[in-house]
Amino acid sequence: MSSRIRSIRVDNSSINPKVLHAQYAVRGEIPVKADKYGQQIRDGHGDELPFNAILPCNIGNPQQQGLNQKPLTFWRQVAALTECPELINNAQLFPKDVRDRASQLLHEIGSVGAYSHSKGVPFIRKQVADFLESRDGYSADPENIFLTAGASGGVNLLFHLLLCGEPDGVMIPIPQYPLYSASLALAGSRTVQYHLDENKGWELNIDLLEKSLSDAKSNGTETKALVIINPGNPTGAILSEENIIEIAKFAHKHELVLIADEVYQSNIYDESKPFISFKKVARDLKLDTLQLASFHSVSKGFSGECGKRGGFVEFVNFSEDLLSQATKLASISLCPPLQGQVAVDLLIRPPKEGDESYDQFSKEKDEILTNYASRSKIMADRFNKMDGVTCNNAEGAMYAFPQIRLPQKAQDAAKKEGKSPDAFYCMELLNNTGICVVPGGGFGQRAKDQTFSNDELSDKLFTDKDMKDKLDAINKLLNKNLIQLVTLSTGSSGYKAVSKESAKKYKEMDNDEQLAYQYIDASGNEGIWTKTLKMKTNLHQTVVNRVLKSLEGRGSIKVVKSVKHPTRKIYMISSLNPSVELTGGPWYTDNELDTEFVNQLKGAVLSFIRDRSYPKIKASNKPIYSISKSQYPSVAKVHKWVMGAGVTPIELDLGHIQSLLDVLMFDGELERLPALSLARSSSEDEDYSESDSSDSSDNDSKSKKRKRKNSKSKEKKKKKSKRRDSSDEDDASESDSDSEDERRAKKKSKSKSRSRSRSRSKKKDESDESEQSDNSEEEKPRKKSKKNKNSSSEEESSESENESESEEDTKKRKKSSKSKKKDKKSKKSKKSKKSKKEESDDEDLVSVGGDSEEEQKLEMKQADPFSNSVYRAVKNTDSDDVGPVVGWTEAPCGRCPVFDFCAQDGPVNASKCQYFDTWLQGEGDDDMDE
Repeated sequence: MSSRIRSIRVDNSSINPKVLHAQYAVRGEIPVKADKYGQQIRDGHGDELPFNAILPCNIGNPQQQGLNQKPLTFWRQVAALTECPELINNAQLFPKDVRDRASQLLHEIGSVGAYSHSKGVPFIRKQVADFLESRDGYSADPENIFLTAGASGGVNLLFHLLLCGEPDGVMIPIPQYPLYSASLALAGSRTVQYHLDENKGWELNIDLLEKSLSDAKSNGTETKALVIINPGNPTGAILSEENIIEIAKFAHKHELVLIADEVYQSNIYDESKPFISFKKVARDLKLDTLQLASFHSVSKGFSGECGKRGGFVEFVNFSEDLLSQATKLASISLCPPLQGQVAVDLLIRPPKEGDESYDQFSKEKDEILTNYASRSKIMADRFNKMDGVTCNNAEGAMYAFPQIRLPQKAQDAAKKEGKSPDAFYCMELLNNTGICVVPGGGFGQRAKDQTFSNDELSDKLFTDKDMKDKLDAINKLLNKNLIQLVTLSTGSSGYKAVSKESAKKYKEMDNDEQLAYQYIDASGNEGIWTKTLKMKTNLHQTVVNRVLKSLEGRGSIKVVKSVKHPTRKIYMISSLNPSVELTGGPWYTDNELDTEFVNQLKGAVLSFIRDRSYPKIKASNKPIYSISKSQYPSVAKVHKWVMGAGVTPIELDLGHIQSLLDVLMFDGELERLPALSLARSSSEDEDYSESDSSDSSDNDSKSKKRKRKNSKSKEKKKKKSKRRDSSDEDDASESDSDSEDERRAKKKSKSKSRSRSRSRSKKKDESDESEQSDNSEEEKPRKKSKKNKNSSSEEESSESENESESEEDTKKRKKSSKSKKKDKKSKKSKKSKKSKKEESDDEDLVSVGGDSEEEQKLEMKQADPFSNSVYRAVKNTDSDDVGPVVGWTEAPCGRCPVFDFCAQDGPVNASKCQYFDTWLQGEGDDDMDE
């Protein structure tokens, strides 16, 4: 009775689409590439790079390699004692206050290896409540406090509690820490963006908040919360008390949950702007119904203990029922890390004046914060001295957020590579210096167009005119369509420069068409939905339809489909290519995963790699043995072949090829290996664009293989004749010392020995076939030892058979044996010299066949993120002819002189090889005789 099993493959087309849409730029493409560079340097291949270290500036992680902030002594000593309580009484190693704190924590916790309460250790939550009361002047309830795995653990807890997917939304600042946009994507909810004003030190404009909320409401978004990051990440700005009051009133007015990300409250560098918590302001204003969630963390401030994963959230004005649901959510993850909870206690209860550790702790803390403040000022000053770069002073947090104006050539180069200018710049910065930063787009900040406020345009461009002349000049530019009236990110009106080509287009449009075209143009390669266009233009739906039909008919705009929203009509400028987020990249056609294209490309790539993983034997094309690792292709080589051979007209980058290879690995078709070096055999330098795309090149390749095979066949014949000559010489030498009778007796003895050897070899082969484990490397020495024992037993039996010979004959045989041993020694020395020479010749062939050093380095640089690995096809073990395969046996076949002439069915391991005894075990016999 047979049963059918339905296999379900899990790939990107079948996983949760929310995961695909989530983006976390601080650990995105550029940091991933930086990690690969770092691994390349650690592996000893950093010479190919124009730098010798990676400087990670993509995330606030002060203690990581490259930044190397020293941990606080008090923190680490207490943590050490909680991990190893046996040392608590050691007064010579640890100060008294350290031992007292560790004893107190262990008394409350028990062991840091055990689970705690899902909300955190009650004793530590009580200490957090005391800290908040001391900071704000208002009481805090420990039951409203949850200890979390960093502040991000608290954000995820809150989002799971609040959000129900579409159409729920959360207001987030732009630029923002991408944790929020990524978490919203995973929750299937919407981001409601509000822009901070860079020209006013990243100030938060309440009017802009109102507009963003109103726009979201008109789009059908149910906005539930407002995120405020203070001090700002990544802006480094600190909100004034007046601004905090306005924000609290706004959230209270619209019944929004106020999410206060206050993890940088200890990183304050401008003394005129002290940190003020939102809880204090809300209590001062008596906003008793404002729901607030405030976060703090041990990762930032002066501690920098990111890996401890410690933090907390206080829920204010949340009902008991709501908190019980939050507790249930927390219990699903059991509890936050215990050492993270210990770190929270150390954060909110540092050593007090008079404690033994106080002086050292204060010194270390002050040095860290002074260093941060100094570096923030130095960075801003140096940025502002660079051409085309401006940067606001970082008043707090750990970051500077400069604005860089790239020349047109750089923007064109970025467009050619399909990247945004900021991503292109950051990638080039990494490739050339090893400095890893995050592009502004990763924080939601879009590249600025050439826009001007009314004051900038009138004061800077028309400096020598009075106000009336300035207004006349601006109106003339507007009438000629050389500038456009736009709404700036601050919500105020401004102007945007228009190219001559666009100005010509505008002349053919009426006012409604110009208005719609401006918004479509502003949407860039993301496009704009018809409903969003209607909302922004305030045009009637029939007018919008007419305008879009007219613009599309002229070829000014086009309709594109969205993978994320397949039912929506998205419009964009005709000359632009839609973004990957919109189209889904090369794997999608007409909004659907093009499985046929993916499978065809997978097949072509697999065939390409398979041809470079093992040779084809005659017509059977069966995998026999592996070839040199230097021929296994890297991602860059596969990419070069795919693009050069015309496999597909679609432009693919290295990342696309990497994802394709990952799928083939998941399918069990390929395996990844560490790359050996840049030295390669000459066969790698073939022109992929020709050799794999034309029949004629295939014929050339076959003829070359035949020539190589013929040459090896000749070599084989020569070697056989040499062996015959050698054996004749041995016989001749024997005839000089032995009589005819002796020679006849020896021939008979040799014949018996050979027959016994053949029968033993046959039995051994049958034994090896039945026992697959004999093929392992561990048992090979045991086999060889066994063979040596057999050889010695053969000699003993041979001696017993000849005991009847005369004493004189025995003496002569000894003499002959000595001469033969001398001959063997001389032949063995010649053989070792010859093998050494052949090895050196092989090395010469590899070095001659490879590219020049400069070309290798250039190729390495072009493919650096993927250069540490190569790929080979996995042998097909389904065929009965091939038989079971245990791994890839590169030895002994790689040393066998006749390995190209194996039987057509081909041995897959040494035990089945008819030449194994002759070529490989023979060397062992010589060693034994010696």
